[in-house]
Amino acid sequence: MRFILGTPPKGGSPAIKCYPLGLDYADIHLKGSILGTLALMPIGYLWWSLFWPLKELNYGFSNGPLYFFSLMAITLISHELCHVIAFPGMGLGSSTCIGFDPKSAVPYASYLGIVSRNRFLLAVANPLIALTVAPFFFALIYPAFAKHFVWISIINLMGAAGDMFIFIKVLQKVPKTWFIQ
Repeated sequence: MRFILGTPPKGGSPAIKCYPLGLDYADIHLKGSILGTLALMPIGYLWWSLFWPLKELNYGFSNGPLYFFSLMAITLISHELCHVIAFPGMGLGSSTCIGFDPKSAVPYASYLGIVSRNRFLLAVANPLIALTVAPFFFALIYPAFAKHFVWISIINLMGAAGDMFIFIKVLQKVPKTWFIQ
């Protein structure tokens, strides 16, 4: 695994035919940021408010900005690691990159090798499952920690908006039997 400051490098020439995604990541991050902030954050907050009192939901705000921004940083790092562990070899090989693009202020996880369409979809959806859906169920099992789980879930839901765009685009355009690089 490598850490890169800047945009992800391009993979080498594959030995088999792969689908060229050709995604405009700057556009996806812009649309994802808008969708995440204006739509998904309020939806996530409303969803949690159906099951938990406002005191629990507002804990992230009432505990001060250091708590909230620390939780954001932890969620952001965990989000990228969730992508990585869905890559072949749990992301431990040299084809895995975690990086940060200062130009767009966006962290990313990238796999330079070839993966099946379904493996790619799993890697894209993994943070949404692990950090948005799972915390809700953990809160039901461990209600004392719900005040922490709620904001991990909502922050990740906001940050996963770009992943949702990618997921939908791959579902629409890439045939089931193809590979992605």
